[in-house]
Amino acid sequence: MTTGRISKAKLKPRLLEYLRKVQASGKELVITDRGRPVLKIVPYSEKPSDVTKALRGSVTKYQSPLEPIEVAWSAQS
Repeated sequence: MTTGRISKAKLKPRLLEYLRKVQASGKELVITDRGRPVLKIVPYSEKPSDVTKALRGSVTKYQSPLEPIEVAWSAQS
């Protein structure tokens, strides 16, 4: 859910206005520097599902983490 994008130069004099918009709308705001995204302002949420949503499916579970793995590799200096 993204609100939009704004450059740092345009954001600076109207920061409080944009913070209130993010709070009221619940949408994200991407801050850019010379057209490149550098920051994202997101509404605060205490719901764990919102916080961990981006991590879902990214964790690998190992049944025996102390056992050797079946991957060939070579040490290079």
